[in-house]
Amino acid sequence: MQNSAIGGDTRFDCISDQISAFMPLDDKNTSPLNKKLQSALRCAIEYGVLGHGDQLPTETQLSRSFGVPIKTVKSALNKMVGAGVLRESEGQGKFVAERFAAPLSTSSGFSSDAAVNGHKTRCQILNMTQGEPTALELDMLELSPGDKVTRIHRLRFADDKPLCVELACLPASVLPVDADISTSLYAYLAKCNLKPIRGVQRVRAELLEEQEAQYLNLKTGSPCLFVEQQSFVRSGAPIEYVCTHYRGDAYDFIVEMKVGN
Repeated sequence: MQNSAIGGDTRFDCISDQISAFMPLDDKNTSPLNKKLQSALRCAIEYGVLGHGDQLPTETQLSRSFGVPIKTVKSALNKMVGAGVLRESEGQGKFVAERFAAPLSTSSGFSSDAAVNGHKTRCQILNMTQGEPTALELDMLELSPGDKVTRIHRLRFADDKPLCVELACLPASVLPVDADISTSLYAYLAKCNLKPIRGVQRVRAELLEEQEAQYLNLKTGSPCLFVEQQSFVRSGAPIEYVCTHYRGDAYDFIVEMKVGN
């Protein structure tokens, strides 16, 4: 969407007026103006008035359409940038943040999947520890009594936006606590001829607990997609058990379906 000298302002004014139509008019709604504005913008995104990647009208145009002070508009937009709903490009204005997508049917790991789709990724290891397995980890990794597990707690980013927080558990015999996984975990496992070739995933909607919400720069109770995954090597043995919280406002999973006879 281009804001040209001829027609650009008019187009943005039109979009700004469309967004303002979502502004609550109920006098009983006592929410602060900046929250009403945020709600209107979220509705405009949800109903397709603003698409992902679209540029927003200027603060002046939004102020005029909503009939609110520019400082109120600025406050609302800054909060939405902080929440990851919008992104800011220096000198160009604010845009609706893009959503990230990954197939459920195939995966090469978060870094590879995101890179294929043109996103710059990085991973922050929050901690890497070794200890006794829980009953669930014992079952998922088919461990024997006395076996230990290595747990990797990671925060994953795409285009410098925190997208998910992940806890991966592997047998300590496979992944020592001092293993170098700076490139990627799957790259390390591939060198050991232990890269997973298939996995089973369970996906459900959840609300973020306080710690995960802080990592993802979201409020406690924000919606997320919780993915539980058990991965297997060629021999059929489980190699990895992972629990991941994906932010619900920025991540989609795509499922390809085949129609039966």
